[in-house]
Amino acid sequence: LMLAKNHDYDEAWRSMRVSSYTDLILMKIYRTKQIER
Repeated sequence: LMLAKNHDYDEAWRSMRVSSYTDLILMKIYRTKQIER
């Protein structure tokens, strides 16, 4: 039971990390576009 719960948590944590990386990349793109103007 503990193993299954840990696996679910790991999956959720991984997807959260990926989304935060995507946010960082989007913010960098947004900032560079702001500077170009």
